[in-house]
Amino acid sequence: DDDSAGAEKGHHGLWVTGFAAGFVDDPSNYIDSATATNVRGVNSTSNVVMVDVGKPMMSEVSPGVYITKLVITDVLRGIKTAINKGAKIVNVSIGADTASCKDDVCKIKRQKEFRLSNIGALEIARKNKSLVVFAAGNDYLKTDNELFTDTEDEYSALWRAYSIVVGASTNSPKLTDVDFSRMGSVVDLLAPGDNIGFSQAGVDVIVSSHTGRGTSYAAPLVTGAGSLLYSLNGSLLPPETKHIITSSAGETVDTTYSPKKHLDVDAAIRSAKLLDHISLSELPIVKFTSKDQKKSVDLPVTIPTSGVS
Repeated sequence: DDDSAGAEKGHHGLWVTGFAAGFVDDPSNYIDSATATNVRGVNSTSNVVMVDVGKPMMSEVSPGVYITKLVITDVLRGIKTAINKGAKIVNVSIGADTASCKDDVCKIKRQKEFRLSNIGALEIARKNKSLVVFAAGNDYLKTDNELFTDTEDEYSALWRAYSIVVGASTNSPKLTDVDFSRMGSVVDLLAPGDNIGFSQAGVDVIVSSHTGRGTSYAAPLVTGAGSLLYSLNGSLLPPETKHIITSSAGETVDTTYSPKKHLDVDAAIRSAKLLDHISLSELPIVKFTSKDQKKSVDLPVTIPTSGVS
C-alpha cells in the first residue's frame, strides 16, 4: 500500500489493515496518549501478511494531497506474494485508475483491463484455496455490470468463485450506497464506507477528522469477516466462504442500483457454524468439447441439522 510516503501522508494502508485486523493496546503510540483507547478490527486475532505495492511520487498536488503511483504488475505481484506467504484471504483496496476518463465507457474499459490483469493471481488463489476481496472503486459508476468483454468471458467463473467485490454504504440518514461507490451486478455486496474510522479520542492522530470514506475501507470489513469464518470453520473453501458472506447479507440497502445486499457479520458467522464439519465435495473435472454441449453431473449433498446456538 502507500504507507511508505510517511505516516502523515500515507495512512491508507494503515486504516485498511486496521479495519480488517487492527489490534492496539498501547496508548503510547499516539500523540494524545492521555486519552488513547484500544483498537479492534473485525478480526483482531488475524495473522496479517503485509505487502507494499505502492510507489510514492514525491509531489503534493494540493495542500495535504499526495500522489502515489501504482502499476498493475505491482498489484498482481502483491496478491501472489500474500497468497504464497499463506494468506487465506487477501484484501485489495486498489483498482484501475479512471481519474482521467471522460465517460463511463472509459471507466468500464479500464476496470475490465484491471480485472483481466489479475487473472493470474486468481489462478494462484484457486490452487492455494484462497479468497481475494476487491474494493469496487470510487469513480461514481453505477452500471458496472460486466466482469470482462465477451471474448474474455471464460474467466468469469474463476473470478466469481475466488473473489468478492465490495461497494460502500452510508447510514446517513438511511442505509444506501455512497454517491461515489461503484455499483452494478459485478459488485457482490456493500459494507460501511462513509465517514468510518477509529473515532475514539486519541486513537487516530493521522487524520484530524478521525474518519475516512471509500470502498477501500468497506472491503477490509468483508475481509475481516471472511477471516472470522475461517477461524470458526477451517474446512471452508473460498467459494463456500463467498457464498456464506453474500447469501447471509440481507437486501437492506435503499438504492435503485444493484446490489442491495449489505454485509451482516453476525448472520455470516451463524451460517459458518451451521456448516462446521460439512465439507464441500470436490468433483472430477468435467470437460466440454463444444460451447453448446450438455452433460449430466451428479452432485452429492449433505444437509446440515437446523438451528445454531
